Amino acid sequence: MVTQAAKRMQKTIEEAYLDLLEKESFRAVTVTQIAQAALINRQTFYHHYQDKYDLTDRITAAVFRRVRELIDVRLAQLKRGESVDDFFSFLNSSATQRFLTPALRRRVTALYTIQYDQLSLSQ
Repeated sequence: MVTQAAKRMQKTIEEAYLDLLEKESFRAVTVTQIAQAALINRQTFYHHYQDKYDLTDRITAAVFRRVRELIDVRLAQLKRGESVDDFFSFLNSSATQRFLTPALRRRVTALYTIQYDQLSLSQ
């Protein structure tokens, strides 16, 4: 089980990483930079993550889980007679206003810009 202290440290590391991604490309960001930005040493980073790819994968998984939760809530709220088109209209019109919190939007934006060698998450 992950302790509260570990959760706080992971959040600190994630936020430092996202800050760096707002300024630099994925390729340019190093574990050393992430550790320095999070005010930790590299060993602390490696205690929580294997590498920056693992960190990225975990952020991605958390984003997908959260989006899935939001969609599930909305699906549960569908009224009788409401069509699938109505649901997708809701997603399209609400995605930037209500559907994504600022923190979730920040993560989605960062993940969208990451380039893994020749593979881009935006493709």
